[in-house]
Amino acid sequence: MNSKDKVLKLQSILSEHNIDGYMIPREDEYQNEEVTKASERLHWLTDFTGSAGLAIVLKDKSALFVDGRYTTQATQQTDLDVFEQLHLIKDPFTKWIIKNVPTNSTIAVDGNLFLHSKFEKSHKELAKHNIKLITLSTNLIDSLWQDQPQQPTDKIVIHGMEYAGRSSEDKINSITKTLKEKDTDAIIINNPSCLAWLLNIRGRELKNTPFVLAFAILQSDKTCDIFIDERKLTAETTAYLEKLCNINPLEKFHEALANFSNKKVHLDTPFASENMYQIITSNNGTCVDYPCPISVEKCHKNPIEVEGFEKAHVLDGVAMVKFIKYMREEVEKGTNLSELSLADDLERIRRENPNCLGLSFESIIGFNANAALPHYRATKDNFSQVTNNGILLIDSGGQYLSGTTDITRTFAFGNVPQEFKDNATLVLKGHLALINATFPNKTHGAQLDTLARMHLWNNGLNFDHGTGHGVGSHLSVHEGPVSISPRTTNPHSVVEVGNCMSVEPGYYKEGHYGIRIENLAIAQKSESDGFLNFNNITYCPIDFNIINQELLSVEDKTNLNNYHQLVFQKLSPLLDDTHKQWLKENTKPL
Repeated sequence: MNSKDKVLKLQSILSEHNIDGYMIPREDEYQNEEVTKASERLHWLTDFTGSAGLAIVLKDKSALFVDGRYTTQATQQTDLDVFEQLHLIKDPFTKWIIKNVPTNSTIAVDGNLFLHSKFEKSHKELAKHNIKLITLSTNLIDSLWQDQPQQPTDKIVIHGMEYAGRSSEDKINSITKTLKEKDTDAIIINNPSCLAWLLNIRGRELKNTPFVLAFAILQSDKTCDIFIDERKLTAETTAYLEKLCNINPLEKFHEALANFSNKKVHLDTPFASENMYQIITSNNGTCVDYPCPISVEKCHKNPIEVEGFEKAHVLDGVAMVKFIKYMREEVEKGTNLSELSLADDLERIRRENPNCLGLSFESIIGFNANAALPHYRATKDNFSQVTNNGILLIDSGGQYLSGTTDITRTFAFGNVPQEFKDNATLVLKGHLALINATFPNKTHGAQLDTLARMHLWNNGLNFDHGTGHGVGSHLSVHEGPVSISPRTTNPHSVVEVGNCMSVEPGYYKEGHYGIRIENLAIAQKSESDGFLNFNNITYCPIDFNIINQELLSVEDKTNLNNYHQLVFQKLSPLLDDTHKQWLKENTKPL
């Protein structure tokens, strides 16, 4: 069936459920950025492959909502005669519903996939126009998807102390202490990242993110229950988990949520589904909301994790040097290369090291105009050749047992416009300003963000994404709650010792080119009491071909030279003579 036939099928069963429309979110029941093939419901219906979006199917029309990262991609991938294309932020889906259905209509969604916070807000907005928003106990897409894959049952693994740095028992003691201080009876662990961190386990169910897809409940008396498909367990992991918690079938999770009558339960709001909230509150439980204590502790990396990040980035830096040397030589020779082939080459070179378990996300490789799309991804139906005349942006990362990496570099080939080099230098100046900054402890991410933008702002330029995100320790490449962004409104998004952050300013000229320079850095105490700075842990040269040295200050040149000296010191002992000589040439002082 094509998307038109699928929409017609869905429309034909709306009346059976006494509804006038059905919403299909991209998210799964864990609110993951990456989902299993079995949970790719939005893709199945619409052919859209982006990581964020929402489709709404009414009896006579349908729409697809995506954010600014995916507007071009959605237009290319979906049938515009079937789906009206709208902006997820600028065109709120509730307004579209109000415009397109009569009063007394009913819109439904799978409550396991829809955030409680989003449901509550949408419910109120639609109710003002006498439109009901309800949850269904069955997923209508699942009922139509005849060849839907099974959910994976890959075995989980224990994340050893040599990587975790803290025992699970210690973490449980700390979290339950916080629960008691907050007068909370239990915490619902519905964020797989928090579950993996708390119990020191990792999964292999997702291609790029080592989450364990399961739920847990931790009570203030230290009683812990995990709800998991037991096919994922071995004798070893079963014995390990039994020392920490009670093991329950995954399907018993909702039943357990009903057991908190007259008790206070913490729900991690960014990950809590409407169904979770309804089950707890309908059984006289009270949901309390404050910053998730697991997320807060998890984002403060301990010394073992910091050391692990360092080791992972040295290995990743070696892979990047090998790749960049190969890529530049092949491009300059005129070898037939494409965005797709380079992505394969980069993954192959990373995986040559047995410590690399795979990618941390699908590589973003964009040439010329494609690089102007910050989250562009080449597909077999839409990609560009890479030639010796243009601008190439590569955003990629690897998963290592000791840490997760994320790096972006921009490269220039042939004769590129002076305007590009000037703007790339402004981006570099912002990157250097932030990653070398000293700032007071608990400085808010929105304050630090200005350091990365000031040189662009001075020239009337800007970029429409955050400057930095948290990164997990062999977990998700995007980790909250800390971020560096002008849109960061969370008062708890302050930078503290142990936070691992990306620093990635950019600039994008639509239809022409994109620029982004990204390193990871870990906040640490500076020499001044009460102040922090960043420990730069990404080791990879910045392409000299993108720089206009005349725009660099003495301080800029010193910072870049110091960084390149560090890169050479870290990587050269692990390189053969040929690659060592290449690295020496590409890290020479300005």
